[in-house]
Amino acid sequence: MKRFLPLFVVIVLAGAVAFGVTKWVCHKGCPDENTWLQTEFSLSNEQLAAIKNIRADYGPVCASHCSKLSTEKKRLANLEKKHGRDSADYLAALAAFEALNRECAEATRKHLEAIAAQMPHDQGRRYLEMVGPKITATNSPISPAAK
Repeated sequence: MKRFLPLFVVIVLAGAVAFGVTKWVCHKGCPDENTWLQTEFSLSNEQLAAIKNIRADYGPVCASHCSKLSTEKKRLANLEKKHGRDSADYLAALAAFEALNRECAEATRKHLEAIAAQMPHDQGRRYLEMVGPKITATNSPISPAAK
């Protein structure tokens, strides 16, 4: 039992040191998103500034879509509990949810294209190839039953 306390202290200290080193390495080795974008796609300061503005303008649009999708998803879950998936109310709400999801995906696609348009042509195409599939997978029609 006498060895437990010193061993415990050593383990806690080792964990704290590992945590600190990990945070320091990540901070030093992981540039912020804007630095990465500028470096990865060879952007000028003017191009990066334009992209920052596009992203700032899109933030409220994206937040609105997320809020509406969340509300509709809850509404679908309530309708499913009360009336089942075959009810007219549920099917109408599902259609509205899917339309909203398509609207969100289309807005996101246009947003990405606006960002790509600020880049040199080849870099813009590479950007869309890199981020497009990730965004499309996220914005694909979501099963409202999925939690």
